[in-house]
Amino acid sequence: LVLKNCTTKETISNYEKLFQKSSKWINCEGQLATVSYFTWNNWLERLYLERLSHKASRVQQLYIELNSHWEATCFCLLAQYFGGNTNGEAFLQIAKSIPFSILQKTTSIKQLEALLLGQANLLEETLEDTYYQTLQQEYRYLKHKYQLTNIIGLQVQFFRLRPANFPSIRLAQLAQLYSTHHQLFAKLHSETNLKQLHSLFNINTSPYWETHYNFHKESNKRTKRATPQFIDLLIINALLPLQLSYAKSLNKSVEDNLLDLISAITIEKNSIVKGFKKEKKELSNALHSQAVIQLKKEYCDLNGCLQCAVGFELLKKRDLKIL
Repeated sequence: LVLKNCTTKETISNYEKLFQKSSKWINCEGQLATVSYFTWNNWLERLYLERLSHKASRVQQLYIELNSHWEATCFCLLAQYFGGNTNGEAFLQIAKSIPFSILQKTTSIKQLEALLLGQANLLEETLEDTYYQTLQQEYRYLKHKYQLTNIIGLQVQFFRLRPANFPSIRLAQLAQLYSTHHQLFAKLHSETNLKQLHSLFNINTSPYWETHYNFHKESNKRTKRATPQFIDLLIINALLPLQLSYAKSLNKSVEDNLLDLISAITIEKNSIVKGFKKEKKELSNALHSQAVIQLKKEYCDLNGCLQCAVGFELLKKRDLKIL
């Protein structure tokens, strides 16, 4: 089978330019701005749905691991993203270590904080702090009552985190969330109104944390409320994959609703978004930022230009000009 006469020399040349070894950030650097608006926007939507589907698959795995319990899945998933990049895996382990049936029986904010902070191994010291001692005693009682076991070797990280992101603060906010909303999944699984979602997650902490970031030092009084940016990250990374996974379990199609919701969220700020903006491509919301993360990691970094709508158009467009 001879193919050399089926493809123009110009197309071959464009292919070689696209894949030439260089210090370019992406293979199509300098050419991306020539891609049509229609191709670019449709590709971004497909990329986002691809990324969302991958996340929903991981939610489904977690759901199976938790004995097909959606409320427990919601709790563990939220816990993971309350931990952020640094403590996400540790927070997930903490959430898994507490049977959700125990959480359902525990409505007191003090007991919830004791459970979460205790399972995070943050109540192991001897401190002259009345609130710390109260939580410590509460945790010992709950640990004995429910036969809980500590996670060996688990250590949440404070290093290089802004105080507002300290694991102590995030766990206190998570405790407040579940003290306020006992059946959270029931309120979240089909909610696509961004304002309403922000209202649900607009949580504070118990009064003690207004003057503390951890147990070791008192600080100036400040409300530790979840910021709109943090809530947006929870919606993007936890809630939307959860909603898609749940809808798939019911054989329902909710993609259009989820696209509307993600499009209403402010664009994320990171190096990948910044890099694509330099290529003079319009990016204006969280759908776009999530899509270009998928594009960079799953296509550009892997030289997947022939599977990419952008790469395909760049090759095809030049071929058509010659014809």
